Amino acid sequence: MARARGRDEPEAAPPKAAPSSPLALPPQSPTPPTPSHSPPSPPSAPRSPISILSPELISHILTFTSPPSSSSSSSLRPSPRLSLVCRAWRDPAARLLWRRLVLRGSTNIQRLITSGNPGGYYVKEVELYGVGNQKDFEVLKLCEGVERLTIAAVVDVPTSVFSMPSLSALESLTLQCSALSPFYSPLPPSFRLSSLTLRGLIKPHVLLRPLLISSIPTLTHLTLASIPDSHIFLQIRELAPNLVSLSLDSLVVTNDIESHPTLPSPLSQFLNTATSLTHLTLNSSFSFSDDDDAASTAELDRVLAAVGHPLQSLSLGEGHVDEDHLAVLLEHVLMETLGRLDWIAWTYAGRSEVLDVPGGAYLLLQLDRNGTEVRFFEL
Repeated sequence: MARARGRDEPEAAPPKAAPSSPLALPPQSPTPPTPSHSPPSPPSAPRSPISILSPELISHILTFTSPPSSSSSSSLRPSPRLSLVCRAWRDPAARLLWRRLVLRGSTNIQRLITSGNPGGYYVKEVELYGVGNQKDFEVLKLCEGVERLTIAAVVDVPTSVFSMPSLSALESLTLQCSALSPFYSPLPPSFRLSSLTLRGLIKPHVLLRPLLISSIPTLTHLTLASIPDSHIFLQIRELAPNLVSLSLDSLVVTNDIESHPTLPSPLSQFLNTATSLTHLTLNSSFSFSDDDDAASTAELDRVLAAVGHPLQSLSLGEGHVDEDHLAVLLEHVLMETLGRLDWIAWTYAGRSEVLDVPGGAYLLLQLDRNGTEVRFFEL
């Protein structure tokens, strides 16, 4: 129940409106919505054509600045500036700059071993010349995945070198030394060569077999130079069936061939089973202990007869440019013992020298009729 107002109580005044402030802002209209898209950014600069090439294509382009693998001239080395062109060129240029490592003398080899090799990951070809200390071979531990190795040493080459992990992918080996140390353990199964060159080994047949036993299925190119004993071919005869190219220089034929000229020589026995051979190089005439020219001619006859299947190429040296040797060659050309050769070459001899030998002109004429290209390399 409402309480009655007393007689003396004042009547309540109505509420007063709050005074307006002179700083009060007038009412604002609603803020318009912000557009959902931002203004377009300025167009970016177009990329240069070289920056969009793949690393493989850049590597191929850079190979045109590199000398061939057979060249040893330091003036033809690719410029280190290639790696400074841009970021895309850095890795392909490093692969090119470090691909081939050539060291001459123990001093330079030891200097690199001490300092370390920052490009060892990229090294694929190593050439060591004048190795005078077996510790020099430690430089190979700085590399990874070496594919081609050349060693010219004045000391025995330790066979433990070929068991290094860095040589597990080795494909081509060139050895120029007097001897190998004995093999105390077999080589790893991954050691499989496709090309081997041996120069100057005094007794290669003693220690060569362990070096090649794992490469029998894969070795296709063999070069032997300054080998004093042709019996080496009896030790490596398992290589013959898969061999594609054989190059011989300064081969000394053993005396038993002189005393038994009707017996097949070790080389002719080897070639008799080389059914895949397509390239044969004989850079010098066969030498005997008494310098018997007739025996050398007979050995050439045995060798050409032993091939017994078509060849693509035959290369001969200046020692075969005489009447007897050319007569033997002419006989096999007429009989097509070697098939119709794609080309035949003479090294250290010119066309005029062959023409001056009786029967030389007729030999060149017959080769021309057979469609065989004749080459001369007068070095």
